Amino acid sequence: MDISFINNFRKINDEDDRLVTVTLLIDIISNLLNDRNNARNHTLPANYIQETFQKYSAAMDCLLTVGFKQVSDDYVFDQTISNEQLQELVKLLENELDSTSIDHSKQINSTNIDLGIIDDEKTKHQLISFNNLHISSQFNNLIPFVAKLERVRSYEDINLRRYIRSSIIPLEDFNRKISNRKSQIDIDKRDLLLLELLRWFKEEFFTWFDRPKCDRCNILMDFFQYIQPTREEREQGDAQKVELYKCSTCLSQYRFPRFNAPLKLLETRQGRCGEAANLFTCLSRSLSFESRYIYDTTDHVWTEVYSENQHRWLHCDACENLCDSPLIYEKGWRKNLLFCIAFAKDHIEDVTWKYVTNFKQTIQRRNINEKIFAKTISRVNEKLQSQLNQQEKNKIISNRIEDIVSMLNEEKLTKESELHGRQSGSLGWKLARGETDQQDDITNGFIYFINNEECDKEQFHRFHNINIQCPSTSFDQYAQISCQLQLGDEQLIDIPQNSNSSFEYIVDQTKHSLSNLRIQFKAILTSSNDNNDDNAWQKAQLFRQSIEQISNNDHSHFLRIIATIIKRTF
Repeated sequence: MDISFINNFRKINDEDDRLVTVTLLIDIISNLLNDRNNARNHTLPANYIQETFQKYSAAMDCLLTVGFKQVSDDYVFDQTISNEQLQELVKLLENELDSTSIDHSKQINSTNIDLGIIDDEKTKHQLISFNNLHISSQFNNLIPFVAKLERVRSYEDINLRRYIRSSIIPLEDFNRKISNRKSQIDIDKRDLLLLELLRWFKEEFFTWFDRPKCDRCNILMDFFQYIQPTREEREQGDAQKVELYKCSTCLSQYRFPRFNAPLKLLETRQGRCGEAANLFTCLSRSLSFESRYIYDTTDHVWTEVYSENQHRWLHCDACENLCDSPLIYEKGWRKNLLFCIAFAKDHIEDVTWKYVTNFKQTIQRRNINEKIFAKTISRVNEKLQSQLNQQEKNKIISNRIEDIVSMLNEEKLTKESELHGRQSGSLGWKLARGETDQQDDITNGFIYFINNEECDKEQFHRFHNINIQCPSTSFDQYAQISCQLQLGDEQLIDIPQNSNSSFEYIVDQTKHSLSNLRIQFKAILTSSNDNNDDNAWQKAQLFRQSIEQISNNDHSHFLRIIATIIKRTF
């Protein structure tokens, strides 16, 4: 057995890379030793090898010594090496971990244990073929069952999950932050881990892709057309299509492949909701969370994560850094949801009822045979669970019963976090999809956040009017509430309060464009004390709210600035 490759590991300058590479090789060989007959351990995807090991000759030589040879798109174990030789290789690799590395490896293991992260041995089941699911064309055209089942199955690669924990997610930082928060609030540690993963994903890890900027002209490029992916993009990144963008000035082009393979997305770390949900679900599985990929037929996807502490599935939207706000799509984004289907490694489920306030009305709009649809899902689940033991099946049934009880008993109360429009994506993109804030009583208007970036894109021409809803109450004739508005550097404009307790100003369209317009306003409360009233200061109030139970539609504590704008015509 040729072991000359061992010395080459010492030529890897980056100590972290060396540690990760050696540790992953030990994991691969240990899997063979622990379960040599399991076909799952005999195959390593070529793109995983290329991304993880190919840059180091020592790692590739080690894999060849073990007996992994490239066959088409995979590296396959030829089983010629004995268990004794595999054990010898493990010892040699462990010796390459110096005392510092060993201590670091122990620290990683300690962190994993502290955060409740363990490798799920249930991943050792034989792979189930999805070719004969017998799903009718009506449902298959509506929901891509096979593609989504294959996607969630890719998250079960034990080597991929270990790679994510050792090289992608900063678990030690997570653990420190969670320990500090745990001392301040009474929330389960695993639930805190989920919240920290959501925050980190949104704020530090993933980048939203809107439109590329031309390197030559420094302007945003325009979408041109969809084109076919290259062989490399298809094989290494599982790209099904590529978006082609073109610069309107110099006509240069930019390709944006819509990758689906988790390993490739760990490299690119950018995209839109499809890439975000795909990657976040994979990351959550690597932390031993039971996770489901939620497919919405009205063009959105997100994740559900099971909380062992709360005994329920939690809605998680990685694009928005939102947890447990399932009604946001209906209430905040104003979507008319029809089908929200959960895809897990061992079951699928229609969870639309969680995301709508009136499921009966939604069913009436779906225009399908609900009994046949339910039977189809049941048949698929039978196949997915055919290799599970009774304990595993009972766990799925128990979770399902909890869901049904929740559906029957839960009162759908809208939370404040569910009233907001979509935050991710550009303003123009959100307007085109109709996923901004609720329109309230404003006709043909949108509620949105104005920022410099949106103004610079010059997608909109001018304001039509500005409506400021600042809920207020006055208690005698001496108390008044008024508003002053300033547009740009102009003088303050006094705006009287109208009958709806709001302030409205019609913008002079000849003066004010949308670009670089700064808007300021002041709400002014005045009350006379001519009658020596010691309580005069209380007679004019903003955001007064009853101490009695309020309805879900009560907005007395909300401040809203609503601008109606006219779209530029090109």
